[in-house]
Amino acid sequence: RRGCRGMLELSDLSPFNVSDIILKTIQSPQQLAVVASVSRFWKFSTDSEAVWRGVCRALWADKVFVPESLKRLVIEGNTAQKRLDLQKMSAEALYGLAREHELVVEGCCGKAQLIGLIRDKEAETRFAGQPLAKYACQQSIIDSRRKSITAEELCAPTWNVRLRKDGPLAPLAARDPWWFGKGTGTFIFHPDGLLTYSWPENWDPFANLNLDDDTGWVLDSKGCWITLLLGGRQGPMEHIARHPVNWGWVLVSAGTCWSSWPMPTLAELDPYMQDAKLIELCPAASFSPFAPP
Repeated sequence: RRGCRGMLELSDLSPFNVSDIILKTIQSPQQLAVVASVSRFWKFSTDSEAVWRGVCRALWADKVFVPESLKRLVIEGNTAQKRLDLQKMSAEALYGLAREHELVVEGCCGKAQLIGLIRDKEAETRFAGQPLAKYACQQSIIDSRRKSITAEELCAPTWNVRLRKDGPLAPLAARDPWWFGKGTGTFIFHPDGLLTYSWPENWDPFANLNLDDDTGWVLDSKGCWITLLLGGRQGPMEHIARHPVNWGWVLVSAGTCWSSWPMPTLAELDPYMQDAKLIELCPAASFSPFAPP
């Protein structure tokens, strides 16, 4: 009921109205966990596809990489739940759904009775599993710490590359356009094992190597590092890392730093991507760039 000025009265705010308002403000799994710990009612209210889909969207909004398989779980949702717009279903479809739920339907059961039975069964089994969006959210957080890459994931982005000033390529880094705010080199890993690249300002740090078109890559069997092939010879080994904030892929060797997203300028570079911090992001890169640890 509304007051004379159209304001909501206290009687309008049922626990379900209040929960809907509160749940719409939740932006992270941590916040959701706190709310779910309050009571059984809040545990039940937070354990839904709709709530977890919202959390996934908020969590993933600024992330560079989330596995496509997990995104599909959230976009497509639980196909069983999609079919639970029961009022629009035919009696035959409802009977089929009842059988899927292993319900025993005796005699001639009307549509309203079938809907009631199915809803009761859904309520009983709701806590037996978990929403697919919740599973996707949890798995994406686990995946964000994965430091191995597949060939498909390696070939998907255009990589941005700069040279490091604290390693063996320091003399070349002094001429790298990125250090002067003029952009990074761009590299593309091709599924056939070839590697193509370009640098701004018509600069090529590998010009003296006479590489021609014989530039390629090999991914180790565990996906933890990539061996570059320069002119048919074994070149640097780029080790796999993940950015702890945006979950993007990072490749690091003693002489280079690669990102799977547009690399910020020197003035905008976050601490994780600075030369002095790369060893913390990828300790394996402290080993020889031409040999695995």
